Amino acid sequence: MLDPRLSLELVALLRKYGLRFRIPMGLRDLCLNHELLVTDNEGLEYITKSKVSTELCVEVLNINNVEEIYSVLLPRILDTSSPISVGIDLGRRIAYAVLAGRRLLTCDYVDRVEEVKNIIERLSSLKPRIILLGIGAEYLKELPAEISSIIESEKVAAAYIIEEEKTNRSIIPRLAGVEVDKLPEDLKAAIAIAVRVYEKYMLTQSLR
Repeated sequence: MLDPRLSLELVALLRKYGLRFRIPMGLRDLCLNHELLVTDNEGLEYITKSKVSTELCVEVLNINNVEEIYSVLLPRILDTSSPISVGIDLGRRIAYAVLAGRRLLTCDYVDRVEEVKNIIERLSSLKPRIILLGIGAEYLKELPAEISSIIESEKVAAAYIIEEEKTNRSIIPRLAGVEVDKLPEDLKAAIAIAVRVYEKYMLTQSLR
């Protein structure tokens, strides 16, 4: 990519989602291992003028803004058959985790519940997608209005309240390529909630 801002944003996002990538050292280093090549308009024009073959590339994706990273790139490299599950742990801090099937895309904190709604809005652009939501609300007598608003969102296919204290952290290490031993407990809880949401949904589907 010749656009440095877009390149930095793409690299940061791929790292955040735990997706493997490499940056070619030059034109002769493109797609040596039958890889997916991601480039912008300027980069594609440069490659074309240089008459470098891209036959070894699995595919060439032209990405020119952050929105296309979500709408074009991520759906291409993620398993589109897997639902996305979002786990939210409502403690002193609001922790959340996002999984595609059993692949952890990201986990982090937000200052306000409304920010999770924005995340779900963005994830909904990864079509076709089923978005699941899990809320860890063991000690809450009633859900905040902001959470109820997210649950009622048309973007969410199914929502579950995880009230019992059976959100076993031992299920987390089964997630592919994720090291979570040093994560804070609330992030681990959010991941475990997202895993449980995925399992509960898949169980309901198998019973139909």
